[in-house]
Amino acid sequence: MKAHAPRAKARHYCSPAALLGAGIAALMLLAGAPARAATYTWTGTGTAAAARNWFTGSNWSGGSVPLATDMVIINSVNGPVLDSVSATAANIQIATAAGAAGRLELNNASLATTAANTFIATQSTGTAFIVMRDSTWTSSSDNINFGNNGRAVVDLFGSSTINITGGDTGLAQNATASAVMTMNDSSVWIGRNTVHIGLRGSGTLFMNDNSSLLAGAAAGNNFTIGGNSATTGRGWMEAADAARITAAGFARIGMQGTGVLILRDSATMTANAGVFLGMTAVTGSGAVTVADSAMLRSGAGFTIGENGAGVLTLRDGGAVQVASGTVVLARLGAASGRLEITGSRGGVITGTGAMGAAVIDGGPGTGGARVVFAHGDANYVFANRLAGTLSVEHTGAGFTTLTGANDYTGGTIVRGGTLAGTTDSVRGDITADGAVVLDVAAPGRTLALSGSGLFNKTGPGT
Repeated sequence: MKAHAPRAKARHYCSPAALLGAGIAALMLLAGAPARAATYTWTGTGTAAAARNWFTGSNWSGGSVPLATDMVIINSVNGPVLDSVSATAANIQIATAAGAAGRLELNNASLATTAANTFIATQSTGTAFIVMRDSTWTSSSDNINFGNNGRAVVDLFGSSTINITGGDTGLAQNATASAVMTMNDSSVWIGRNTVHIGLRGSGTLFMNDNSSLLAGAAAGNNFTIGGNSATTGRGWMEAADAARITAAGFARIGMQGTGVLILRDSATMTANAGVFLGMTAVTGSGAVTVADSAMLRSGAGFTIGENGAGVLTLRDGGAVQVASGTVVLARLGAASGRLEITGSRGGVITGTGAMGAAVIDGGPGTGGARVVFAHGDANYVFANRLAGTLSVEHTGAGFTTLTGANDYTGGTIVRGGTLAGTTDSVRGDITADGAVVLDVAAPGRTLALSGSGLFNKTGPGT
């Protein structure tokens, strides 16, 4: 047998250029790989601290703690607690299952959500609870509505802050939703875009202590109470103590639905682009009460009844300041507008700076424009000029003196108490079932008087 020499092993060589190209390709594949984005459902049980710790992996369906790119679902009243820590999630959905109740609690903690589709009370039969104590929730996502389709209860304490930088925010987004938020201490709610209370559902906001709301931090966005549904949009808001509300755009109370705003104690609200009560014909109904030492400021005009029904009540000294110097009642169409002065002492409506008392002007709205004095103040002086189509009614037990150079055309009715003035301030036909004190200067003006009340003429005129 002929012997053969052993065959040498074949060797393959790659040029340096080929190696570099392969490395670049591998890096490009890694860079283009999608980041982990999973859904994690809270599975923790019990009330012990460990069982409610966000950062315990076994409390989540994935067996590990959600990352910043993950979606979080909470359907348990023993939901996660963030305690003196920080967490980030793509979005959070609470009460996503029918009949489910979910709870999220933050104590001296911070939470950030970064993607769209954060829903609080997703299901119409679900309930979401959020409690924040000295904590911060910042969202750069699309919109966050507390009460998406179901019921949401939100309580803020201490210096807690909700800061929505990426979209609209509000209470009760859809028709089946209801939401109640209570802001205490020095808590803050910031919405860069539009903020609504009761967009299509029923939303309620209580503000106490030194809490503050900044609506429409980006110019051109508005604040709405009672929003975009004529049948289900209902908003109720009460601000007490030294609470503060600032709307960068318009404040619209009763846009298409029903809106109620109550300012009392020393609470303040400022709407830079104007205040409108009762925006939409027939269905838009807006009522505002300003009481005690509270103040409502408009950086532009003020309309009570734009196309719908509007009522402004000043109680026990409440004040309104209007930069335009004019308040319009029943502005358009079938609108109705009423200004009512009530309580133990009257309120004031002024312009800004040296404007003095604002003009109260009755517009052409067919629902009527009225100024009603229903107070019990024994010596109330009303210096505002009353103009346009409005009528004046005196129903309270107090004593009101009109001092403006009035030219309203709707007539005067005194049902109770005493209305005093001159022939330049008390205008039109007078129906007196209460008391009228009229200073008639020479030459006098012819007035038509009727009713069973008392009439006292002063001055030299006839």
